[in-house]
Amino acid sequence: MQEKPSESPIEMVETAIQRFLRLESAGGLILMFTAALAILIANSPLITYYNLLLDVPVQISIGKLAIDKPLLLWINDGLMAVFFFLVGLELKRELVEGELSEPSRLVLPGVGAIGGMFIPAVGLGMAVVLAAVGQAVPRKLLLYYTGLFPFVAYFLIWGGSI
Repeated sequence: MQEKPSESPIEMVETAIQRFLRLESAGGLILMFTAALAILIANSPLITYYNLLLDVPVQISIGKLAIDKPLLLWINDGLMAVFFFLVGLELKRELVEGELSEPSRLVLPGVGAIGGMFIPAVGLGMAVVLAAVGQAVPRKLLLYYTGLFPFVAYFLIWGGSI
């Protein structure tokens, strides 16, 4: 009888990481972990080193053409563009062949997306108008109107009851 060779510790870790990354929730879990880590760093003495890291100059040059910016600007400009490109690709996939390919399933996310843009814009417009005439704009009022939208949409679209 031939025994199966045991895995080395490195192979065991590699297998565990591969299994974790195959999970559908892996991206969300990584995002939550990194957000919690960022909050901890921001509220600790390590914030000084974090700010120093963001100020590190990063340069890309091709011949005489050179782009020299701090790391923070590379993150804001470059990585955010890549992020929104990937979000757009994912949205297109969902609209073409995924959960949102049926018009009946598109209503709620569509109303949420439009409301998520429209309601804060209305609140901001109200704040600008009121501030222009010298009125104070309570932040709670703006949050109230923004938070009220999902409930209004529920009652208007699906005829919900309390």
